[in-house]
Amino acid sequence: MVDFLHSRPIGKFEPNPSRYLILDLGISKDISKLYYLPARWLGYNGVVTKYRILTSIDGKNYKKINEGKWEKNTNLKILDSLSVKARYVKFEILESIDEAIISEIGVGN
Repeated sequence: MVDFLHSRPIGKFEPNPSRYLILDLGISKDISKLYYLPARWLGYNGVVTKYRILTSIDGKNYKKINEGKWEKNTNLKILDSLSVKARYVKFEILESIDEAIISEIGVGN
């Protein structure tokens, strides 16, 4: 789990692969869920609205397993249709409201 990530892009937001975080689970595990909690104390500021999820066994070769959009709100987001074995989970932020802010993010089975 990652607790409180706040990116600070300079200038106008342009989607690019530099807005991401990687969860290293230590060993390969079965993953069926990913959850993301926006920072609720800031209103809509920082809410991730478009994302891409990639996974890897070795940390070098990633495979896209999910991509989508979330509504502009501060509710807990849960992706529960994942079915993959991986050590690394890459969460790419493709769009957000202002600066991307993540209060919590995690994966599970």
